[in-house]
Amino acid sequence: MTTPDLCSFRLEEDYVLGGRFVLQLDGHELTYKGTDDFDDPSITTTTVTDSHLLELSALLDLLNVWDWRNNYRSEDVGCYVDDGTSWDFAATLDSKTCRAAGVNAYPALDS
Repeated sequence: MTTPDLCSFRLEEDYVLGGRFVLQLDGHELTYKGTDDFDDPSITTTTVTDSHLLELSALLDLLNVWDWRNNYRSEDVGCYVDDGTSWDFAATLDSKTCRAAGVNAYPALDS
């Protein structure tokens, strides 16, 4: 398997009762930023190897992120949650892209 030509990744989670974090990969640089419960100054930026990119590529394929819906809500499965978590995820790998987000709901592993 060859190293992806273009790879970017961004995961952001926002917790109503305890802060937020952003994990972002641009090329070979992985950056973490957190607030409140997720504030950890020992974690900031690191370099990602080609081997790591290959593992990330395999994981994104395994999770089938390329077929995720754009939006997930707890109401979609008959629930209503007044507080909790919102998230936003975006990934690009070669010619494949994913952009998904949700509020108190996430993709199922078999989606």
